[in-house]
Amino acid sequence: MLPFVKRILTVLIFQTLLLAGSPLLGEYQVYGPDSVVVVANSSMPGSLKVAEAYMERRSIPGEHLIVLETSVEERISRKEYLETIHNPIIRELLLRNLVDAFDGPVDDLGRKTATIFKNKIRYLVLCYGVPSKVQAISGEMAKLDDPYLNRMFRRSNPALIQTFTSGNMARNDASVDGELSLILKRDIPLRGFVPNPLHGNAEPSRIQDILRVTRLDGPSPEAVIRMLDSSMAGEMKGLRGRAYVDEDGRKGGFEIGNTWMANMATFFESLGYDTSHNTARSTYQAVDRFDAPVLYAGWYASNCNGPFTLPGFRFPEGAVAAHLHSFSASSIRSATKGWVGPFVEKGVACTFGNVAEPYLRLTHNFEAFFKALSDGWNFADAAYFALPGLSWQGVAIGDPLYRPFAVSQETQLASIGDPLSILQDQYVIIRQANLVERSGNAEEALSIVSRGMLIAPGPALALERARSYLKDNNKEKAAGSLSFISDLSPSRSINLGLYAEIADTLAELGDADSALRMYKNLEKAKIPEKVQLAFLARGIKVAQNAGNPGLAIEWKTRSSPPPEPKQTTSSSK
Repeated sequence: MLPFVKRILTVLIFQTLLLAGSPLLGEYQVYGPDSVVVVANSSMPGSLKVAEAYMERRSIPGEHLIVLETSVEERISRKEYLETIHNPIIRELLLRNLVDAFDGPVDDLGRKTATIFKNKIRYLVLCYGVPSKVQAISGEMAKLDDPYLNRMFRRSNPALIQTFTSGNMARNDASVDGELSLILKRDIPLRGFVPNPLHGNAEPSRIQDILRVTRLDGPSPEAVIRMLDSSMAGEMKGLRGRAYVDEDGRKGGFEIGNTWMANMATFFESLGYDTSHNTARSTYQAVDRFDAPVLYAGWYASNCNGPFTLPGFRFPEGAVAAHLHSFSASSIRSATKGWVGPFVEKGVACTFGNVAEPYLRLTHNFEAFFKALSDGWNFADAAYFALPGLSWQGVAIGDPLYRPFAVSQETQLASIGDPLSILQDQYVIIRQANLVERSGNAEEALSIVSRGMLIAPGPALALERARSYLKDNNKEKAAGSLSFISDLSPSRSINLGLYAEIADTLAELGDADSALRMYKNLEKAKIPEKVQLAFLARGIKVAQNAGNPGLAIEWKTRSSPPPEPKQTTSSSK
């Protein structure tokens, strides 16, 4: 994300819409399946499969499915976009009376138009195989955009005309999603972005001529369907896990992003979620604690890394996660490139990103997005509440109707106790204890955690109880809370970073033998060698404190081998 964005965007008229923590106003209106239109690509194997799976799960009416025949590539030319996506969709919306509108002509840029009066459709869902990026155009066709640009901004903000005519903002490439969101509006310029009337709008139901476009897309149809099932489960059970926030650590032009992330950590904590907040220059490492990441907000790395790449990593059901990067969605169908595709592959329920450089202040505002979700909004409305500009680079991946906070904390507490969900239930108990402690009742919070261990015992809850005892300086009870875990071997059910954190805590409490036993178990874990050696480096101090200097030296040698001697070359004549 380029630092000079501050200079470019000082002229934006919607700076006053930046939320600065202001509460949402009005009562949120929940829309159902009749408000959704689903779009599939008949040219792409698996696209219809995804569409049908979604429509079945959400009971979307059959006549709300539009099947296109378009490119199977992620990038599409402007001409092909208009002929095979944009114009066919608006024709079908009119033909099926899904919008109440007068049919209009094709404009000078080749776009089918309509004059809308009433619209019951709020959400447009693009299924696996629909292209995601409209490529830039130049030459004579690009010049046809000038009248539209002048009409859009000559009264509201003439400065934007100059901004969009030259320099970094004078671009006409965009996400397909960003273009389709404006399909019911007329005289929209191609260059630059269009200020989003839903951004910061506390009453989105009043806006009928903007479609909230999301996509059910990812590396494979199977991964997308798993994403659907995750969101359905999350909506039914509520979010059960921890929150993770990843700052970048740099100064200068990056500070605004770090401010967003720091605010996210504070916000997640206010919701009661046990929150890890990484402020290092690097992103989370594979050896860091990363159990049950049901909420994640981070930046700034090019590709998915760290704990996300460990063998067997899966997001919890319903997880909401996003990593801020200029090209996080440059290839949504890749399981390894960027962030959006890998997140879908690893089971996230919804995420968002950018198909190309959006500049920092035109990305989704994380604070606005998560605030709206926590107030009960669905994914699509929260994503558009947080997005400053349309006809730009943003995409939102997930079921538009998904409401992660549809289930209250009270309902979650009432449902705990199922033997099949013990590990998930422990996080519901931790959240409740955190909320009680935030209200000033630390004694009751400890009681909640202690009683919770009888209902849903687990390593995260045990560590929480140990830390509660430590606040009262009761080291003996703290150590006793963790003793049973030292006899367990790390597995997929116990996050390795959490396992190591418990070992470190036992060492601090004076039980070096148990801590060392746990690090020896980590040495045997079936994980990449690089990660294993990083854990051993972390365990060197534990081995020393346990009176095993020989093992400490061995682990130090293995984790920090001496550099290979430089090879010398000789030549002869």
